[in-house]
Amino acid sequence: MKRKERMHAIQLRHEGMTLNEITARVGVAKSSVSLWVRDLSLSPKARARIMSLQTAGQKAAQKTNVEKTRTKLSAAKNEAHEMIQTLDVTPNLALLSCALLYWCEGEKDKNDTTFTFSNSDAQLIRAFMRLMRCALELDERKFRVRMHLHEYHNQTLQRKFWSDVTGIPEQQFSKTYWKPHTAKTIKNEYPGCIHIEYYDVIIARKIYATARAFFENVIK
Repeated sequence: MKRKERMHAIQLRHEGMTLNEITARVGVAKSSVSLWVRDLSLSPKARARIMSLQTAGQKAAQKTNVEKTRTKLSAAKNEAHEMIQTLDVTPNLALLSCALLYWCEGEKDKNDTTFTFSNSDAQLIRAFMRLMRCALELDERKFRVRMHLHEYHNQTLQRKFWSDVTGIPEQQFSKTYWKPHTAKTIKNEYPGCIHIEYYDVIIARKIYATARAFFENVIK
């Protein structure tokens, strides 16, 4: 038994030193120090010092982790931007992307006749519309938009907002659906949800077929 080291460790702990500090001073394993001092009764002053140093250490470790995460996120973002900038968005790629987005967020039916794409994310809606227009020859008059809003929304402002996002004239917006608002909080940044309809069975079936063909080939 390292009696001298043990007594030294106990004295340092009573002075309010942390396990790491004691380990460095005494020159023994941290596990031994932990065992020697775990049942000690410390003064408020000693406990306060240990707690303050532990908190400071935790904050330092947290800051380090935040910086590491920020660096990794930045690297991933830069890599993605470099890849996208070199990507050639051909009509076929646009069609596939559009079809996959529709498969995730669009309304499906048995005979592939319905074309209704719904979402509240303006960025996603804008991307979907651009891909659709790049991939297909469309009759813009066949688009209809139905907004789903809460009572706290301004219908006029939201109609203009979604018209700008979709590129679909306000005249092609149908009657707004007002959703009951039961929540206690109001989401000021929430623009509502919209349903985009396109009345053309041929286009609808092409979108469905493209998505299915992709999945069938991927899972072979």
